[in-house]
Amino acid sequence: MRYAYAALAALLLTSASPEPAPSGPAILDVSVLPEPLRAGKPLSIVVHTAPDVISIQGSVLSFKFSVPKTADGTFSAHGRVPWFAHLYHGSFQIIFTAVDLTGKRSEAAATVRI
Repeated sequence: MRYAYAALAALLLTSASPEPAPSGPAILDVSVLPEPLRAGKPLSIVVHTAPDVISIQGSVLSFKFSVPKTADGTFSAHGRVPWFAHLYHGSFQIIFTAVDLTGKRSEAAATVRI
């Protein structure tokens, strides 16, 4: 009987505490399509976030843009790759910054090829 109590106590101690919820804004994943990007061609950006995120801003090189909220935890934008992108070749980082109601920020990067 003593071993049963010890086993029960060990089970409770190892599985009783759930994972803590993330505090502040969190970017869960980012999708930039198509791959690779081409100047003048369509572009789609989808960012999934924690529900408390109120805005997303992206930046690549010195160009900054906002990604509109389309649903709880989802931000998306569609457009065309700017004409001047044909001047650039290679891989670039797009930095996405999430902001919540308290002003806390978090960042995530997506690599794109042109």
